[in-house]
Amino acid sequence: MNQLRREPSSFRDPAGHIIYGPEGVFRSLDGQSHETLRSFLRSPAYAQLLDDELLIPTETVEPRVQESLSAQEGLPGRHYVHHEKLWLVNYPYEWTARMLADAAKCTLSVQMTLMKHGFNLKDASAYNMQFIGTKVVFIDIPSIVRTPCRNVWIALDQFYRMFLYPLLLARCGRTSLKEYFLSNIDGMEPAEVYRRFGFLGALGASLLDLWLPQQLQRFVSDKPIRKMFDG
Repeated sequence: MNQLRREPSSFRDPAGHIIYGPEGVFRSLDGQSHETLRSFLRSPAYAQLLDDELLIPTETVEPRVQESLSAQEGLPGRHYVHHEKLWLVNYPYEWTARMLADAAKCTLSVQMTLMKHGFNLKDASAYNMQFIGTKVVFIDIPSIVRTPCRNVWIALDQFYRMFLYPLLLARCGRTSLKEYFLSNIDGMEPAEVYRRFGFLGALGASLLDLWLPQQLQRFVSDKPIRKMFDG
């Protein structure tokens, strides 16, 4: 009898999803993600993030458990790691501004540590963070990837949309965190944030973080420009 239960909200990243079983919480991974994760778990980056209490503890599982989970899921060749169980799952639309700011700082700390060791966060979603009591930790292990460019963060745009923009809007009274996250699962685009502030408001809030991204977005969406690059 299949005793596994898949987490309904864990569907956006095809590289890995969460499943629950009698033996605990597992992450189901494809082959490439599993190899990357194994490399990460053996690296100094993982040890440092654990020491700093910024990451949920994760470990590989025995081949016997791998085979059993794969058979129960009906996904041949799937790989698994075991996570520490979270007893209370919480979401960004339930947080205070201070909690979101703490989650943002945790995300940045994780990214900075990863970059020192040749890894990167491909996602910077606020939903990748969880509060255990008053402590926030990063939980989305499949978001950790190898990167050929240590000084480039591929998820910076998402970090802006999921952390910086809602904090700026909430601070200036343009929206609440609950409204922001429930209405925009991926966060607002720069143009919409800019519209809510207006030109002078955007300059007062943050020139580089609001006005410049909005202008760049207008530039790349210009039809003649797009045709030129599309050939």
